[in-house]
Amino acid sequence: MATFQTGVVHWDGKKAVTLDLRDIVSYARHEHCEVAGQLLDGPLAMVYRGNLLTHEEEYENQPIQWGKLVLTWDGRLDNREEIASWLSITDLRRTSDASLVAQYFERYGDDALSKLVGEFALVLWCRENHTLRLARSTCGARTLYYVLRNERLQWSTDFEHLVRTSAADLEVNHEFVIEYLLSHPSALESPLRSIAVVPANQVLVFELGKLRSRRDLWNPADKIQTTTYRDDHECEEQLRAELTDAVRRRLRAKGTVFCELSGGLDSSSLVLIADRVSHSSTGYSERLQTVSCVYEESTTCDEDSFISTVEEARGIKTHRISECALDTTLGFDQPTFTGVPNPLHIFPGRYTAVAEVMRRCGSKILLTGRGGDHLFWSEPDGTALVADELAKLRLVRAWREGSTWSRSSGVPLVKLLWLAAKVALLGPLNRLSHYKQLPSPDWLRLKGTPNNKDTVVGASCTAFGRPSKQVQLFAFDLLFRDLGAGFFAEYRNLYVSHPYTHRPLLEFCLSIPFSQILRKGSTRSLMRRSLEKVLPRRVTRRRSKANVDEAIVRALQRESHHAHTIPQWQVCRREIAKPRELFIAFDKTRKGILPCSGALFRLLSLERWLRSLEFVHVSPEPASTAREASGASHRRA
Repeated sequence: MATFQTGVVHWDGKKAVTLDLRDIVSYARHEHCEVAGQLLDGPLAMVYRGNLLTHEEEYENQPIQWGKLVLTWDGRLDNREEIASWLSITDLRRTSDASLVAQYFERYGDDALSKLVGEFALVLWCRENHTLRLARSTCGARTLYYVLRNERLQWSTDFEHLVRTSAADLEVNHEFVIEYLLSHPSALESPLRSIAVVPANQVLVFELGKLRSRRDLWNPADKIQTTTYRDDHECEEQLRAELTDAVRRRLRAKGTVFCELSGGLDSSSLVLIADRVSHSSTGYSERLQTVSCVYEESTTCDEDSFISTVEEARGIKTHRISECALDTTLGFDQPTFTGVPNPLHIFPGRYTAVAEVMRRCGSKILLTGRGGDHLFWSEPDGTALVADELAKLRLVRAWREGSTWSRSSGVPLVKLLWLAAKVALLGPLNRLSHYKQLPSPDWLRLKGTPNNKDTVVGASCTAFGRPSKQVQLFAFDLLFRDLGAGFFAEYRNLYVSHPYTHRPLLEFCLSIPFSQILRKGSTRSLMRRSLEKVLPRRVTRRRSKANVDEAIVRALQRESHHAHTIPQWQVCRREIAKPRELFIAFDKTRKGILPCSGALFRLLSLERWLRSLEFVHVSPEPASTAREASGASHRRA
């Protein structure tokens, strides 16, 4: 999170004062920011801290004041040329994204927000009618939380900061916990009941101390029609164009941009496409640099040979982060409160090391390959294709398609057909609840079930086209919930971006027949065909990827002494987990008898987080931004 927004509105007529500014920036740890601004305006106190990520930002001061509007903006606007044309702005070099958004909203109102394409979180105050808008883009990559209590609304993009400064009650949200352990974090709730989350893909409007309305920013059911191409070659060309555009937008930056390179299809594609963009364009960043995690001790985790293949194709070495530097640990001994429950905490050194490498190279932006699995279907699961045939009562074709995917996935044909029939034939509100239903681990005390209607793209998931399209949106929801959970937000020196969440790319994947994405038992069929001349053949032909289980098991073995205290763990004392069953699962995983399942992996991070709650009100080292909060309303740091 390279940008920090916070503020407060008094709805009881009280004016905001300097003390409000001092209170809301306390605990804020953004001492290395390049730009700092703050504003007092009637009942409003608003604070911004950020870094100069693009050349256009050199000409802005946030909070932006434009007529009757006050705006803070954390994000990147990808369709800025289109919006500038609607506003008749010709000199974009001196016009920042935030300024464009303020002018666009002034002219078109709430409808303008749904036209914004990019990764963003924004706060918009209207002086005329004293309304406040909080909004996040569809993918949820930029976070935003708020507390509404006693005629006072306080918000922050930093969960830790808001918890500390709002004196929030620390009651744990059990519904969030269950969703976090079984699948993905809730898109509509935070880990604490007292803290509310601005859902991804929504704008919330507050007036007179109440939440007046909420609306979705993007609903694919409204506009996306199935597109057919003359041949496969035309479809493949279009995918390359969409991927290239998604990467190009993220190379609009000052200095070098980094990308995680794991050796898999997704990250390798981004890196090599970025090279092509840099070679063919002007006005973008220097050639992309990469950073890779390697596992010199845990051989089943190591992807170094594939990383080397991409290095050879580029002629550029990657920055390697060793397994030792990852510092894999359960993190139970020093559980400092840093924000939301975070599975990345088991590798506490990972993004610290990445940030240090990037700092030495003068870079702040990190691209990831997250989302490629969700868009291009990395699992050999043709259930959605079979469901499409069943929905049209083409039984023979459904049988043939099912037979192909049964052989490819190893799933019995009868089971595959039964699951496809559920997806295709049940009512729209129920069909996805039967898809990819995850079993509950024996150690979990299940007091509730995951909310299957908790989707980022709202009702569109149950009202959009063929069964395969609904399954695609279901996968997109899981991606957005993962990215929207705020796992990267605590890494304050990094601005993390995800090209595979580019909205035009998502819309393209939804508009084409699903048989382009999956075909004849082959996963990622369209992606492999489209990038055949971009990627090294060895990478293109990959059918699987290493996981990090062995590294985690090593941590369990090193810290096995914690197993003897399982009955005293917070997850057991709070009746989230059953002590005996959890001990058995821990012990079998440590010995390699059971795989390190996602649920157990997330439970370990949850235990660390629950322990860290005891340190919420322990004051961290004061940040320079807190000490200087009473400074000028706008300044360059």
